[in-house]
Amino acid sequence: MSDEILTVHVLRAGLAVCGLEGVPALWPDGHRWTAPDVLEDATCRSCLDQLSKEKVFKKPAVPVPQPDLQTESSPDDETKDDPRGSKTDIKLVRSQQEIVARIEYIEGRSIDWAAFEREGLVTHLEFNHAKPYLHDEVTEDNWKPDDQDLYYKMCDYMAFAWEKANGAVEGDGGLSAGRSLSHYSCWLWLAGNEELAESIREYEFYGKPHLRTICEFLGLDADQWDDGERKNG
Repeated sequence: MSDEILTVHVLRAGLAVCGLEGVPALWPDGHRWTAPDVLEDATCRSCLDQLSKEKVFKKPAVPVPQPDLQTESSPDDETKDDPRGSKTDIKLVRSQQEIVARIEYIEGRSIDWAAFEREGLVTHLEFNHAKPYLHDEVTEDNWKPDDQDLYYKMCDYMAFAWEKANGAVEGDGGLSAGRSLSHYSCWLWLAGNEELAESIREYEFYGKPHLRTICEFLGLDADQWDDGERKNG
């Protein structure tokens, strides 16, 4: 019997729930997978933690990871530099009814393959509108819509988006780079810029050209993050 210590991931839609890059055939030695209905065999703590978080949302047709939810600010958040750019008029402009219609629209067109946009939109709904998309155990008392300033959120996320796009060129972070564009497609639409939100679905160079366009829209200097490399996986 082999003494090899295995990490057993939960496989869903062909990918590890924890975000391990690639399909199982390309995983490093010592990594295996199990199905979501055989969790007793899973040993990857990140996969199990992610599945635990997902109990908030009802799963769409294709099971997907849950997006980052708004959390209470920490002392570090209060002291870090303000990430916002030069714009002052970018804010959430969509009504609850428009957000629900948008969810139905992207689901009907199957353009949100990992449902990051969908769940980002759901987090901006009041409970009575969000309820159809939530697990039954989620109540009005424990549901808190994301009320973070939309412009701040978009600017604050940009450094991370560039980190993942730059890292993907070096062979790491391709999935996260694509997820960044899904987040921005959601946020741009919420801010009223549907044209830009739709245009960034065409994906190349790990989204770097789109990140530069979004930086221009936000009034941010992309040169502070862009390493200048342009490669596709």
